Order: sequence, then C-alpha cells, then structure tokens
Amino acid sequence: MNNEIKQFKKSLSGHEQKIVEESTSLVEACKKHGPRRTKNNIALIQPRKGGRPSLGLLYVGAYLQDNQYTVRVFEFLDETYPPNVRYNRRIWKALYDFKPDFIGFSVISSTFTIVQRMIQVIRSKMPEVIIICGGKHVVCKPDDLLRSGADYCTVGESEITIVELLDALNFNVRIDTIKGIAYRNNGGMHMTDTRPFLPLDYILRPAFDLVDYERYVDFRFQGIPGHYLRTGFIFGSRGCPYQCTFCTTNIRGAYRERSIDNLLDEMEWQIKEYKVEAFVILDDIFYFRDERAEEFCIKIVKRNLNINFFCHARVDRVSKKTVELLKQAGLLLLAVGVESGSQKILNAINKGTTIEQIEHAFSIYNDVGVETFAFIIVGHPDETEEDRNLTREVLKRIKPTYVPVSYYMPMPGTPSENFSLSHAAYLLGGDDFKGFTYTTDYPEMSTSIPLEELKKIGDELESLSTKNRNATLFTYPRFIYFIVLFVVCHPFIILEALYLRYGVHKTHQMSLLSVMKDAIQFYKQKF
Repeated sequence: MNNEIKQFKKSLSGHEQKIVEESTSLVEACKKHGPRRTKNNIALIQPRKGGRPSLGLLYVGAYLQDNQYTVRVFEFLDETYPPNVRYNRRIWKALYDFKPDFIGFSVISSTFTIVQRMIQVIRSKMPEVIIICGGKHVVCKPDDLLRSGADYCTVGESEITIVELLDALNFNVRIDTIKGIAYRNNGGMHMTDTRPFLPLDYILRPAFDLVDYERYVDFRFQGIPGHYLRTGFIFGSRGCPYQCTFCTTNIRGAYRERSIDNLLDEMEWQIKEYKVEAFVILDDIFYFRDERAEEFCIKIVKRNLNINFFCHARVDRVSKKTVELLKQAGLLLLAVGVESGSQKILNAINKGTTIEQIEHAFSIYNDVGVETFAFIIVGHPDETEEDRNLTREVLKRIKPTYVPVSYYMPMPGTPSENFSLSHAAYLLGGDDFKGFTYTTDYPEMSTSIPLEELKKIGDELESLSTKNRNATLFTYPRFIYFIVLFVVCHPFIILEALYLRYGVHKTHQMSLLSVMKDAIQFYKQKF
C-alpha cells in the first residue's frame, strides 16, 4: 500500500477503516494465488459502445489487472445503425481469438435485450466460458440475467467482488460466503450478503489503458453538448441522496463523495496524460453541497488548472455565490433535472422540487450567465395536455440554453415500474410487451398518448431551447475544419446516413445537422 493510501486511512472513521483493511487483505490474498491460477483470461464486454467510455468496466478492470489477470475490453457498436453489424463481426472474431476463461458484462436496462442475445451466441460458440454480469440492471433484477444464461451476477459495486469471485472459481472454493453476488441454486436464485461500500478515495483509478482513451478524449461530440473540446470523463461521487420514483440511483447504493483533492489529482493526471481541455463530471449530482462545490472551485483555481467542465445540479440547492464561483472555475454547462413544468407531475415522480424553485434557480443561472441543459420528461401516466402546456410555459419563462427531452420510462425495480406498465396505453409488441427495451431516444411505450404524438411533443419542447446545440458547434473553427474535411473524404458515409434516416427509418430526428452528426459519430466510434 502506497503512502498516499496510508495517509488517507488516517482520515477514515473506524467503520470505514475496517472496510478498507478487510478489502485490502482479501485482494492481497487473492493476488498471491496468481501464479497458481489456471483460468486467467477475462473479457469485459460493453454491449453498446457510445462516445463515452464505460468507466464502470474500467474500474473493475483496474482491480483485475492489479490482481495479475489478463484483461481485454470488447466494445460492440449499436446495431440499430445497420452498418455497425459488419463492424461488430470483427469484434466477435477478436473475442473468440482471445479465448476467455471468464466474460464480464456491464448491463444497464437499455442494453439488457442486447446482452440476452449475446449470451445466447456465446453459449453456442464458447460453452465452457463462465459468464458474469454486473451493472445497474443487475442491481435491480439479477434474476433477469441468471434466467438468460449468466452464471453469476455481481450485485452492487463490483471492484472487490469480482476479484474474490474469480479467485474462488479458479480454486473451487465455496462461493456462498462471498458478499455481493447472486447465482442459481436448486432451481432458484440465491443472493449473498451485501458488500459494504469502499470509501471512494481508496478505489483504484479506472484502467484507461484497456481502451483507446485518447480516441474517447478526442471524440468531442460526446463531450460537453454544444461544444467541441477534448474531453475527459470522471466521477466525483457515487449514488444519489434523492428518491425519484422512476430512477434506479437510490436503489443502487448510498451517496458518497471523493475528497476534492483526490478528484483534482486525477483531473490533473488526465490533463497531463491526454491533453484534456474539459471534463464531463459524470456524477448523478455534483453540485449538491455549497461547501464542497466552493472548495472544488477554490482549489481548481489555486492549482491553475485552466479547465472547463460540465456537471449536474438541482434547482432546490442553488446559491448565487456558488454558481458564480463555478463559472469562474470553468463551468461551461450545467445540467439540471427540471423534468416537468407541472407541480402535479413533479409530485407524482417524487422529485422533491417546486415550480418556484425551478424559476428561482434559473433566474440565478441566467443572471450569472451559465449555460443550462434543462432535462424534460414527457409521457407520465398522469400527464395531460394541461400539464404539457404548463411545461411549455415554464420553459418559456426560464429560458434554458438547451432542452433535451426524454420519454417517461420507469426503470426496472423502481417504485414506478409496475404502476406505469399497468397504465401503458400504447405498447410496441402488443400486450406481451416483447418490444419494451427501456430506451429513451426511440420509446417503445407510451403511457397516455400514441408514440408519434409523443415524439412531436418532444421535438416542440426541444425547440424552446435558446440555442441549437448542433449549430453552436460551428462557433469552433476546429469543428468547421473537421466537418469540411470529413464530408470531402467520406461522402458515402453522409449519403448512407441520409438514406437510412430518411428512406428506411424515417425517425423524428430529421434535421440535416442531426443526420450528419449521427453518421459521423457512428463512424468515429469504430476504434
């Protein structure tokens, strides 16, 4: 254990120190077994790659590498874009050639059906491989994956669990004492005790070397919306202290924070190693406490980092002083969960905010000059045209910079799930619900009105943005140079995208800028 960790342990409570000591002892014991292991190759699979790396997989990968496993990450492209099917064949071949002993999936609800299909293929091609699933969907419904063919699930944060589980499977040790796993037993599912959470300053940094992180940083489209910057990705906390009824965050685990110094140390490291210009802080809520946010701002200026960042906040915890400090420290865009302009709907989802708080918060954001990303959700079972009109009016008053719209899709295991499904009026796939895949861009369910009408409402609300986040990319000379060069060098990519969007899918996302951006993003993901 290095001196930094030893110093950090001095600041822990007795309970936290015990967790750290037990985890360290367990990991070190497993590490000693490395030379005697017969199953050493583990493939970590991201079933739907985007423009942002799966940091969850990379955190797990860091612990596996530290424990002397041979680890590779396989990132599959989204096959809803047909040209990606051809590209994924190369990924499958690389996976087979790797000859993994273990395969680990990161599963969220929107990729659950993809993982189901992938498990079927893997079982037919590599019947001896041991399949382990983790991620948000597993925390809520581990039996979904076990019934689909997974051998084990890691329930909760998996960094320590995966090391202990793989060690036990290598040496045929009993697994029922391993905390944080689920598996089939006598025809049913058995879940072991919950694994306690590690203090975040103790957790190893993500294994960025397992992916081409440089390409992610330079991807730019999936960085800060409306901006074209080399962007790093980082977590400053895990969990969320709130209880929105449609969200899995409060199910997954307690809210905990990294120390500001620990967070800034990693930011400095990414800036040095990858020439990062900006960061997406991926926390469910970063600006949660004024004291912590202000410490972050003061120290980021003191370290002279000269960096921009994008983070999430709420409307009920807003101080003008803190917002001003955030802007001075480099805040480029603030994401805020407005959700609805109807108090009835806010109460129904247990958001814990009021219309007055929304309007007060945005008066501060606009006065300080902070760009905002105001999330809106449409399609709640209780939502009426009157509620949607209220949302329109609120958006007109608060004047957010961008208005991204999602369709109401309660996540598995949440309090809203059964209620919402029972009130669903329009389902893709009929009453058996086979078409439901928990996606947001192309909703498979509507709880009050037909899907096409819901899409039109979403487009209308997005049009209330004060800026177009695709058009603002043209304020960056580097983007103009890139887009001209891309169109000249890859004209068939653009033509193929136009055909697929207008001729085949005919989706609601019809602007020329959106079509070109989609095509370029899919092309750039091929690394």
